[in-house]
Amino acid sequence: MIQDDTDRLLAGQALDLSSYDMRGTWRQPELLAEQTNSCPEFPLDALPSWLSRYCASVSEVVQTPHDLAGLLGLSVLAVASAKRCRVAVNSSWSEPLNLYAVAAMAASERKSPVYSKMTGPIRRHEAASQMLAAPHVAAAELDRRVLAGRLAGAEKNAIHGKTHRDRDLALGEAKLFADELARLPIVKSPRLLADDVTPERLAGLLSEQGGRMAVMSSEGDIFATISGRYSGGVGNYGVFLLGYSDPLLKVDRVTREGFSVPWPALTLALTVQPSVVAECAADSRMQSRGLLGRFLWAMPQSRVGFRAVRDNAPEIQGGRDYDEAITKMLNMAPDPHQDDDQNWRLMRLSEGARRLHLDLRREIEPRLAKHQDLCEIATWAGKLAGNTARIMGLIHLAQHIHNPEPWRLEISRDTAEAACRIARWAIPHAEAALTPTILQHSDALHVLEWLLEQPADVLTQTEIHKGARRRGWTVKDHLQPALGKLAERHWIRRVDAPKGGRGRPSRRWAINPLARCPEAK
Repeated sequence: MIQDDTDRLLAGQALDLSSYDMRGTWRQPELLAEQTNSCPEFPLDALPSWLSRYCASVSEVVQTPHDLAGLLGLSVLAVASAKRCRVAVNSSWSEPLNLYAVAAMAASERKSPVYSKMTGPIRRHEAASQMLAAPHVAAAELDRRVLAGRLAGAEKNAIHGKTHRDRDLALGEAKLFADELARLPIVKSPRLLADDVTPERLAGLLSEQGGRMAVMSSEGDIFATISGRYSGGVGNYGVFLLGYSDPLLKVDRVTREGFSVPWPALTLALTVQPSVVAECAADSRMQSRGLLGRFLWAMPQSRVGFRAVRDNAPEIQGGRDYDEAITKMLNMAPDPHQDDDQNWRLMRLSEGARRLHLDLRREIEPRLAKHQDLCEIATWAGKLAGNTARIMGLIHLAQHIHNPEPWRLEISRDTAEAACRIARWAIPHAEAALTPTILQHSDALHVLEWLLEQPADVLTQTEIHKGARRRGWTVKDHLQPALGKLAERHWIRRVDAPKGGRGRPSRRWAINPLARCPEAK
């Protein structure tokens, strides 16, 4: 008679699956219901034709979902358009044009090639601008060094002068040099992009670059930085919260002079692995501070296993038009009143666009109420109308790249309709990224993958928590729901702890042997 599987596992004996009747003791593990991603694909046809064509071609050649190129395309528009003008939703509400965006895809899904192709015009424009500005930057730095040297010499004479008259003359000279140095502008090499940057340095870059900066990365390291990688685990959210739309970023320093940045416009565009999204969504600090609610999320269906395998990939179409259009937008004249909220350069909505935006707001609002479908992501959904207005402005500028003053044209109804389509695309992706049920599914998959890598067939809950936990996890809020989900689907089950011993025994979980036996499935 075959001994009960639980007794065998607790005794540390291996199971002989060839002669073991598993049907009577273990049920076949059930597929996790949410394992199939049902999020819609990004509507590329909502973008201007030159951008839509390029994004579609990049996606086809690299064999990636449209969501990745589409979201990066919007982000590139945001980098080019920030601090150039704003969208006036109504008489008391306007939105800037910077965006926060995240596309989540697993490793080996070719995020980096798409990221490289989409950001190419920005990187080339930045390099050309730096080369052009180099002589001016060098001359300005020389002027400051010479003036600082004269100030230091005058200060020394004012302190050590031989006579009272010599010291007074040197002091007057030093004051003149100090005043001249204070009025001398600090000229920095032009920057648009940053990658692995600390919050403190990012605030400095915003100050140096007139309030416009972008963090664009094919990895998710910036989230670890925000959570406190360089500050002993203490999160530093200020620049990322204020850089989205606040009127003033003020930085006070202990050892150096502080500074302030009026109306900073920070763009974040990140391509990360889904596990990074899960960790961020499980971080109560990021949730409570409202950082995650500022992002547009893309959780596309994987194409791995279904990609075309070709000897020679076709050429990407529309690259020249894309480069020229983005470069033209990057060369757009900045708003001369960008830091004066009384005289902004505003793009106004046509009557048709205003009504469509109002309809979207009326559609979303009741869904935020308790027990309604968007209540669990209310912080994110509450910002969707503002993000939609920003997308309207970006599409409008991209449609009118040949007009020297596109902000003088009203945003059309068709543009508003396209932006609302993108907003509705974004809702299920945000739910997949941020809602507890989806997170529990992600946690359960993560725990299951770890369990199946272990040689033991029975593990304590403590062992599982130590080995499989993610950053920010707790047993009650994360591990127990994940284990419960796996138990419901018959991947694991609780077993009794051996009798005897001191202290409270840890819960023990046995792994379904069918999970380790592909031929038995």
